[in-house]
Amino acid sequence: MLVIGRPHGPGDQGNVGPDRIIRNGQLDPFLQTLVLMGVHPELILHQAEALGADPSELLQIAEILTENKDPVPGMALALGSIRAWPALRLQALALGNSLLTRLVRFFVQRRGSIFPCNQDSGTAWLPNEDRWDAIRIRALQRLGYPRQCIPGCAIPSDTQEQGVPDGEAWAWMDAGNGLVASSLELEGGATRAQEWGPLLVARILLKDCRVPARLHRPEVWLPRGESTVRLCRVSGLRHFADGCHSATLVAVGCPDLVEIRSMPWNLVVKDCPSLSRIALRDFGHLLHLERCPRITSLSPVAARNTLPKEKSGEAPSMAYESMVLAGCPNLDHLPRRIRVLKNMTLRSMGPFRCWPVHFNVDGDLRIRDCPRIEELPKVAVGGSLRVDGRSGLLRLLPGSSVGRDLDLRACALLEGLPQDLSIGGTLLLPRHLGKDGIP
Repeated sequence: MLVIGRPHGPGDQGNVGPDRIIRNGQLDPFLQTLVLMGVHPELILHQAEALGADPSELLQIAEILTENKDPVPGMALALGSIRAWPALRLQALALGNSLLTRLVRFFVQRRGSIFPCNQDSGTAWLPNEDRWDAIRIRALQRLGYPRQCIPGCAIPSDTQEQGVPDGEAWAWMDAGNGLVASSLELEGGATRAQEWGPLLVARILLKDCRVPARLHRPEVWLPRGESTVRLCRVSGLRHFADGCHSATLVAVGCPDLVEIRSMPWNLVVKDCPSLSRIALRDFGHLLHLERCPRITSLSPVAARNTLPKEKSGEAPSMAYESMVLAGCPNLDHLPRRIRVLKNMTLRSMGPFRCWPVHFNVDGDLRIRDCPRIEELPKVAVGGSLRVDGRSGLLRLLPGSSVGRDLDLRACALLEGLPQDLSIGGTLLLPRHLGKDGIP
């Protein structure tokens, strides 16, 4: 690059030290002239470096050029511009996600529109133009950031065989650094670190791998439906905290997982034998819990004002579009009010010590292979209620209503039916109580 020389004054022998570049908080007149001429800040930093400024003063100049009291923009500009950048690397890494969120630009497409996922008011200094974009990518490269997590980065990468973990991503996170990206997919591999930094990632997929005991995703703005977490056969992980409340969270076969602090719209948890603490939103789309023997109760947390406020001391309400509870033998306490807008399934469950006082299923309710459930509470089912497989049901409490069919043929121990039972369709009884079908 061509460097423009500055004229020397009388007695000046060309020894322009760092103390001559910034005086009293003001740029050297020569550099200030370049600013007034509209020269790009990257080129001004090159001139300052050629005039003898050291990395610390170059960082000061970058902060002046960005006109921002926040140190992050100046660091990004200096790190992506100067030749003596290694001296700034540790200082830049110490800024963590506050720097990465300014440098990593990722977008998601929804209904034909592009949404920025992690932008804030501090990004005005980084306009969307080629020269600034080159600075952004160069700064990330110099930090050692994983190349596949840099949107718009044209660095060629070797095609990896399926199932081989990405070494750059593992090395970056094992060093304790946070990650900012549209997606993170790791399959196979094991961490060598006790802790990873915050994962500010829209879509997370971890499969057949071992990770630190705690993973945390901080709060980030995302269009609804764009945030997902999928944990498949992940060992080592004990606590997962999600500040941005994923659209979907799936955890399958995670043997060490003890706690999920997240309130996703869709939650599917299967084969997690250690899981005992789980936060649920009061209103969601899908709740599916299966073979999680240490879960004892469902405790929804009010995420939005979608349901009537509870009276003091009452357990909160919970409403989901669909609900499946299966193979959780110690889950014996349900919220005081449950409403399922579509279908609900209970499989290999019970007995329940505390049923809901208000129990509404707008679609179908199916109870399968629940020999320990001896009594059903007062329930309002808009569709059909069917009990099949192994059943130990003895009685239904008075006041229940079924909009369509009530199928109790599998209930060989059933003592009878309450007189005020309301059925809109066909009643199917076990043989010892009468006909197979009563219209």
